[in-house]
Amino acid sequence: MRDCVRRIAVHRVIANDGAFDMCVVEIADGRVVNCYRFASEQPFTEWWGGTVVLRNDDDGVLRAYRDGKLIN
Repeated sequence: MRDCVRRIAVHRVIANDGAFDMCVVEIADGRVVNCYRFASEQPFTEWWGGTVVLRNDDDGVLRAYRDGKLIN
């Protein structure tokens, strides 16, 4: 994992393997490096709410999108 990881908490994550409520998505260099269900508050977490969609780009890199826009 990279030094600069952005941690975003959302109400819902939609991924290839289903939809999950109350999740944290970790993003480094525009790539999703981790996604997990919220269990306890982590430091430096951005609370966005709403839904994030995880999908692979043309190069197979897992990316996160909200309202159709790439999250960096």
